Amino acid sequence: MQVIINISDGQKRDSRVTMESGNKINNVSYKTKNGHNVDRFRGVKGSLETNLNALTKDCSLEELSAKLVDGDPEIDLELFGK
Repeated sequence: MQVIINISDGQKRDSRVTMESGNKINNVSYKTKNGHNVDRFRGVKGSLETNLNALTKDCSLEELSAKLVDGDPEIDLELFGK
């Protein structure tokens, strides 16, 4: 969709600016192990300290789940909220 913006200043100079969004072209395609195309892909940002192997090193997955529910840890919005 094209948007036209009229701009003027105190010296009575006028201008028209046209603004429109471009189409994003994605040349990257993802495939499964079987070679099928992936419809959507969402990457999750993490680190070595927060990946599942590191979190379950000292406890089981069930214990980790209970700790997350009971402890109610806050997410660091400076790292992950943008």
